[in-house]
Amino acid sequence: MSNNVDISYSNNYINLVSGSVNERNGFFDFSTGVVNIVGNNLKGPELNISLSFDHFKSIDMGLGEGLKFSLPFFDCTNAILHTDQGVSVKLSDNNLANPIEACLSNFKITETGSLLLVKYHDGSVDEFKKTPKADYAFLSKRRDSAGNALHLEWNGTKLEQIVDDNDVEYLSIERTSNRSGRELTLLSGRYYIYTYINSSFKKIEVSTPYSQSSQYRDQPKYELSVHFSTNVKYHLIDSITSPNGALQSVDHGERSGEALKDHKGKLMAVVKQHSIEFNGRTLKRTTYDFKPPVDDSSDYQYKKDYNAYGYKADISNTRGSDPTYSIIKPYFYKVIVTETDHDNQESVVECIYDKFHNLREQKKIYKECTQAEKYHYYLNDDVDISDQEGRFKLANKIEKTYSDLTKARFTETYEYDYDEFGNVLSEIDHVQNVRIDYEYYDTRIDKVEGCPKYEDFIFFLKKQSVTDLNTIDEATSIREVSVKKYTAINNSIYLLSDSSPYSHTSIEFDYHRTNVDQGRLLSRQIIKSDQKCTKQEFAYLDNDSTLYVKCTTTADSLPGEESYLSLELDQYTGQKLLIDDSGSITKMEYYPDGRLKKEISSPNSVYECAREYEYFDEQSMTLMRDQFNNTKRSYFDGLGNMTEIQITVPDIVSDFVVERREYNTLGQQISQTMIDTSLVAIQTGASVQNRTWQLRTNYEYDGWMNVSRTIQPDGTVQISDFNPITQTETSGLEGREYKQTEFILADRKQIEKTFDKNNQLLTYSEVTVDMFEKPSTSLDGFGVTTNYLYDALDRIRNTTKSYIDAEGEQREITKDIVYAPDLVGKDCVKSISINRSLLGENDYDAFARLRKQTINNSVSTLSYRPGSMQHYQVTCPDGTVLDTEYDPEFNLYKRTGAKVQNPNLRGLIEEAYDEETGSSVEYTHRFDGLVASEKIDGVTNSYDYTLLGKILASSVAGDNYDIVTYDDFQRIETVDDGINVARYLNFDPFSRPQRVEITGATPTTITYDYSGLPEMMVTKTEQGQDVLQEIEHYTKDGLLENKVTRLGSQELVEFFEYDAMRRLVNYSASGTPDLLPKDEIGKAILQQHFIFDDFGNTRKVLSDMQDQTSNVSVYTYNPDYPTQLYSIEHSNPAYTNVNLEGKYNVHGSLTEDQEGKQFSYNKYGELVKVFNAQMQELTSYEYDVAGRMSRQNIPNQPAIEYRYANDNLVYIQQGDLGLSHSLVDGRMVSKKFKTLNQEMITDYLCNTSNSPLKVKRGNAQDQLYAYMPYGFRA
Repeated sequence: MSNNVDISYSNNYINLVSGSVNERNGFFDFSTGVVNIVGNNLKGPELNISLSFDHFKSIDMGLGEGLKFSLPFFDCTNAILHTDQGVSVKLSDNNLANPIEACLSNFKITETGSLLLVKYHDGSVDEFKKTPKADYAFLSKRRDSAGNALHLEWNGTKLEQIVDDNDVEYLSIERTSNRSGRELTLLSGRYYIYTYINSSFKKIEVSTPYSQSSQYRDQPKYELSVHFSTNVKYHLIDSITSPNGALQSVDHGERSGEALKDHKGKLMAVVKQHSIEFNGRTLKRTTYDFKPPVDDSSDYQYKKDYNAYGYKADISNTRGSDPTYSIIKPYFYKVIVTETDHDNQESVVECIYDKFHNLREQKKIYKECTQAEKYHYYLNDDVDISDQEGRFKLANKIEKTYSDLTKARFTETYEYDYDEFGNVLSEIDHVQNVRIDYEYYDTRIDKVEGCPKYEDFIFFLKKQSVTDLNTIDEATSIREVSVKKYTAINNSIYLLSDSSPYSHTSIEFDYHRTNVDQGRLLSRQIIKSDQKCTKQEFAYLDNDSTLYVKCTTTADSLPGEESYLSLELDQYTGQKLLIDDSGSITKMEYYPDGRLKKEISSPNSVYECAREYEYFDEQSMTLMRDQFNNTKRSYFDGLGNMTEIQITVPDIVSDFVVERREYNTLGQQISQTMIDTSLVAIQTGASVQNRTWQLRTNYEYDGWMNVSRTIQPDGTVQISDFNPITQTETSGLEGREYKQTEFILADRKQIEKTFDKNNQLLTYSEVTVDMFEKPSTSLDGFGVTTNYLYDALDRIRNTTKSYIDAEGEQREITKDIVYAPDLVGKDCVKSISINRSLLGENDYDAFARLRKQTINNSVSTLSYRPGSMQHYQVTCPDGTVLDTEYDPEFNLYKRTGAKVQNPNLRGLIEEAYDEETGSSVEYTHRFDGLVASEKIDGVTNSYDYTLLGKILASSVAGDNYDIVTYDDFQRIETVDDGINVARYLNFDPFSRPQRVEITGATPTTITYDYSGLPEMMVTKTEQGQDVLQEIEHYTKDGLLENKVTRLGSQELVEFFEYDAMRRLVNYSASGTPDLLPKDEIGKAILQQHFIFDDFGNTRKVLSDMQDQTSNVSVYTYNPDYPTQLYSIEHSNPAYTNVNLEGKYNVHGSLTEDQEGKQFSYNKYGELVKVFNAQMQELTSYEYDVAGRMSRQNIPNQPAIEYRYANDNLVYIQQGDLGLSHSLVDGRMVSKKFKTLNQEMITDYLCNTSNSPLKVKRGNAQDQLYAYMPYGFRA
């Protein structure tokens, strides 16, 4: 387990200060990032500089003894090379170019006088220069494989400056007026860091970055408290205090009996306890045991007092880079790390290491669950370093075992193989049973086809293949996915092509070969099946401090067309300063330390929108402000966890806390509290609820440290539990039905089951996947089998569904998908066929732009301007041309035909209008983007919300409104719509209301009985003298199986039966004649049987009526477009046959029905006029700019106007008559008819489907309605 702790006020702070315990030897280390250098106008090389604490004050590298740079170096006195990857190698005392201990062959040392050159297998070279005393050799030059270099200038052991080939300075060091202080100048004065070591060496300071030289005095700093241990004779860190006050405290064991001893008996201090405190609260506390008692729980036999320093070991005469490398016999030592969570549950990590400090075994124990990992290496425990091979630090096998108190266990095994250079040769995942093989070019003697000569090392990958170990047939089990070829430019080797023989695709690369851009990418060509697809070409422009890169995309099939992406990069940091994606522009500004300062979209345009960021180190706070002066303050604890969010919205709230998070001492988030409050109803002026809600969600963790239970504010418990032993995932709500997914890895099968609350099986399905975890076969619990086939790009090209239909016949539905042939990386579907019947066809160009769409021989075309990825014109099948206008800044179309929409600075539509009809909509939005008001053709709807967006009130057309109140858990408590008031009562444990009381125009009571779910539910509705009871039974997959409807003394019993595809195939009804379903000629239906075709269309309906007659209805469809209805023929002459063949327009819209009515449409496909058979206009329709029907004109009658709010129909007006409705819990309860001088209420008694069963209009006779199973009302 790693116990690294980053002390920072924000998790986006680049230069982190960290304190961490080395869990092998108990050392407490300190480091801080200083700068990441990418030299030579971002061409390279890269060098990451950080500082660390020197416990032994062994050297002054320019900052004073006690702070040192994390750079590679040679310890010439002890003949050891220390790399910046943490690897150390023992060298010959007489020849520093000669490693004398086992190591990988991935580097080569050359010694020339005072210079030591280390060439690495990737072609990069580090040059080291010896100090005047020749006791060290420090990095003086780093050169990448292309020859770009960074130069480090030293004065003895002191680093003075880092520059690149262009003499650009990246780091320099100067003394401050305080002689113990140093100021680091970074990135040519972009920012500075100050360090200070007091004369007594008890305090060390490292500042956060600042932007002006010498302004370090008031700059926030990290402070280290240090003491010299007289027991171990070196310095120890007692604490680290960060600018925000977070305190890391370290309790060392430095006395005899506490400290460890090395192989010579010298005392070495260890950390006993490491804690982090912030604002008086302990965030983390970790204890360490470096001398655990010996037990027999491991295969590796460690002994008492064995440790990382080799105490009590038999040491050979072999000198290694570490003393323990000379231990002759097997030697293992153990460390135990313990933490405690908020419930006093211990998290224990036990680690066993060998004499080469390889982790051999790790056990993580928490809540009686154990995760054990074993690592196997290329080594022999019975010999010292002199007889080991170079790969002794590489793990070739990892076993991960999960177990608990039941003693059940599950083990995952992974195997690896490497060559002597450290290149991976193969990886085997025994869980998925997949092997990946790698092959490399060996060009040490001469060039090999596909790769130029490369001396000394094997490095360049030649091939990569994937093998399915579950497949016996070798021809189909091996997939060659990558073959690479290379080219040389001035002795540097670059990737020339990367092809996939399996998918017949390749990418070819070319590079700038001369001048300042040498080695930079020039072009990237995609090829598929020997056909050139798109090509990207790159151009570069170096400025003083920025690099401008433009990527232009072209295609041979589109001469004269191109798209582009331009980037402006900071020459020092590589950060993006500007992104121009074909006209969509974003700019970024940064603070000197690299943190984001400002982001601007659409700069220098009327749509310019900006966000600014400020960072307050000492408050652990980040401030975000938008251009409307809305602010968000995010507070963090000493571990970088976000703990609180405050927002300010001018004239609304100021510094209001909207979220708090709580963490335990393991760093797990254990709660989240959302805080919401009602606001004054400015928009509607309504009298709304005035209260604040604090909604706390708690999280509980299982023994695998994953969230297993989420307790919602209302007490509902969400289960999400994965058991790695049984490979089973369980999810659902505690006390209700739940889902369980079992992964049978050996068979690559996933079995999914759902159970009710009593653990009774409801549904079952299984999926078999391939080695890439893509479905190959699926089977559901109703007998439907689906087989999947993929193309070479792993896209589904064919699915075949097999099942037995309701008639007992075997059915197969085959779906074939064809993709655009010349496109790679984009799944553009060219056509889809069902059982070889083509449904439609799309034509794409090389830029993946849809050019033509053909459906039922009707063709639509889209036109593009050169280089634009969005169309500017659509030509419809009837020849109608719609002009469009696309705005790249907001990624939306501002015009389609005569319809225009204009966004605001946030990209939200604030105005839309139709130039032809004059229809318009105007929106205003509140601070978070929610609609505050919408003015639709002159009628205004207004909305008020809580701070976090819960609706409080609305005022809409027809003087209608809604006022909503909420209970303690922010569940809806009451809704007052001006006609009725609904009150929600008696919530069950899952926050479902068991009773709804409605007062007002139509007093009604609705009660729900959920106790029988998921099998049954009972709903009772009482309205006046009427009592409606509905008893619904459900199938195991939740479909309605039978329903009993009782209305007073009347009763209707319905049964529903489904086929394997879960379509209704049998329906029967019995009961009171008034409630029986009636068809289109008024006949009461007792039974119906439905037969479907392969497209899901109804092919035949067999009906039996109450009058003992029957009817067989046969449906036929367009053979060229099999979802378009052509005719309906009835066996019973009482029904009129329907023939619609040839009665559709090119858009697929019906132009004439069976009665001879004619239908006319506008260019958007909207129905605008209906004529009778004599071409007399019966009605016409008008639409608003949003495409909603806004007006219906009927000859000799006042027009009917339709009013909407938030896309819902809320009001209808015809002349002086207005119609409003009252919906409660999704059901119509009342309709209010209003004229200039009177109102009338109509009561609606609706069932759970919102279908009115009885309508009562004043003193008029009640109207009763019955429904067919597919919704037809009689």
